[in-house]
Amino acid sequence: MDHLFGVADVRINPPRAEVRAVGEFDIATTPTLTTELDDAIAAGCRDFHLDLAEVTFCDASTIGVLVKLQRVLLGEGSVEIGAASPAVRRLLDLVRRADLLGDPLSRAAAAR
Repeated sequence: MDHLFGVADVRINPPRAEVRAVGEFDIATTPTLTTELDDAIAAGCRDFHLDLAEVTFCDASTIGVLVKLQRVLLGEGSVEIGAASPAVRRLLDLVRRADLLGDPLSRAAAAR
């Protein structure tokens, strides 16, 4: 089944939230993702693990949501992308935010 619009499934188990995003995320669909993340924060989640392996498209607004989440949690939690599609990896590399990826090689590359 192809997902045309971004869909996020957030499993809340404070202090951890598991986020699985599927489909396309752009300026029209990221507000839904933002709402889901804000709800998880309100429920007491501080550590976010994201599975973005099935994101088929994302733009700068998606990265903006992730960076905002990281800033909100600064010193009080974490944001880690455990799995990322080629589209997500490409954009993170382009904007030099591969540090959000969970694998050590991506973090090392981002540190350069």
